Amino acid sequence: MSQQELAAYLNVTASCISHYENGERGVPTDSLERAASLFGISAYDFYEKNAANKTANTAFAFRAGELEPTDLDEIARFRTVVRNFISMKNKLKRYEGQERK
Repeated sequence: MSQQELAAYLNVTASCISHYENGERGVPTDSLERAASLFGISAYDFYEKNAANKTANTAFAFRAGELEPTDLDEIARFRTVVRNFISMKNKLKRYEGQERK
């Protein structure tokens, strides 16, 4: 994903993305949350100190080709649905496991 594509998705300029990447500016929380949603990770993963955990948490981050910002919005919403489904499925398994005991 290019800086321009990410910038368009976050509604900032490409130079702003460059400043974020170089540590010259802090990234606003709303931009972090929006980017995390796009990449299918938690916003907290951006703060992970342990390199191994960070790699594991972001290994499946979304890689976009030439997609429009509206496409990225749809992908981010879909990822949220999938994450919620997986969370519910895992909770149901734990609940069913507790009932068998």
